[in-house]
Amino acid sequence: MKNRTIAIVTSSRADYRYIYWVMKWLKEDESINLQVLVTGMHLSPEFGYTYKELLNDGFEIDKKIEMLVSSNRAVGMAESTGIGTTGFAKAYEQCKPDLVVVTGDRFEMLSAATAAMLMCIPLAHIGGGEITEGAVDDPIRHSITKMSQIHFCSHDRAKNIVLQMGENPSMTYSFGSPGLEDFYQIKPLLKNEFCATYGLDPHKGTMLITYHPVTLLKTSSLEVFKNILLSIKDYDGNIVFTGVNADLDGRLINEEIQKFVKRKSNAQYIINMGRQGYISMLKYADLMVGNSSSGLCEAPTFELPVVNIGDRQKGRLRGDNVIDTENSAQSIFQGIKKAQNPAFIKSLTSKKNPYYKGKVTEKIVNVLKNIELSDDLVRKGFKQLSLT
Repeated sequence: MKNRTIAIVTSSRADYRYIYWVMKWLKEDESINLQVLVTGMHLSPEFGYTYKELLNDGFEIDKKIEMLVSSNRAVGMAESTGIGTTGFAKAYEQCKPDLVVVTGDRFEMLSAATAAMLMCIPLAHIGGGEITEGAVDDPIRHSITKMSQIHFCSHDRAKNIVLQMGENPSMTYSFGSPGLEDFYQIKPLLKNEFCATYGLDPHKGTMLITYHPVTLLKTSSLEVFKNILLSIKDYDGNIVFTGVNADLDGRLINEEIQKFVKRKSNAQYIINMGRQGYISMLKYADLMVGNSSSGLCEAPTFELPVVNIGDRQKGRLRGDNVIDTENSAQSIFQGIKKAQNPAFIKSLTSKKNPYYKGKVTEKIVNVLKNIELSDDLVRKGFKQLSLT
């Protein structure tokens, strides 16, 4: 018999990969009625209609919430957020979940959280307490934290930040990142199979480039991306670009990628590799360049050198694999040079990933299944920290 209905919100391939195992466990639990609410880039042809990946994985989609406004201006994000809030309110009214689960720091999640909070639906937030000072993600993430009652943090420092915001210690957990379960549950492709699948030369090195717009950057993110292209123009190994998110300048960056790929026979653009493909990419790549959280949270699992550009991830916990650079082409080039240094590569041997603690999914699902969903949970108080 189903004891409670839990709605999971997913907006893109990135957060779906992050939340997949929690969804899988909830789906297979006979006491849980899992609802899947899909929105954002999942529903966009521009980003590959990635909602189909959920269907292929055996999930049923309960609601599709269309919210993205096609725009390269900040007003598009603001309009999308408003449309999304309306859409989620209607979805919740129809689905009537007992608990909503959101992840991370995207504006799509802000819409989902706002509607749940205003409708007095308990909210669980996965990934709170991180710090990324260079992007609008920070205020979005912290806003979701204040609207949520249950918090699943990726490490102890993040947990302490959530507690600093006045959240209930008994509802704040530090279990590790559920997004890393993939790397311990899914076997990578064999290297020859991997290279054949993605058209890579197995005899050359591979550079993975994952760069997203920086929403609080005074300089255009497009100009920074052009500096990346300038710094890698002489790289003769495999160059693989991943898809860019839907933030300001995202579409312009995608256009630059496509132009570069047409000029360079050793470069290609892969919008969506899937989970096994991405795991294989991190395993066999020689370095990652960009500003994605994946470089800090996931790449350490494979001891992969990461050139982290600019301030998008400023303040976030990082492992020894990360080389921070400024936005200039010269600084990026020097970072790439260091990432290829044999001494630096050797220094990463046997280093642990600071975001993984083991059995993360099991611990999260256990809380979601058993936590008491009462009026007192929704009417949370502010827990004052001792200042002495």
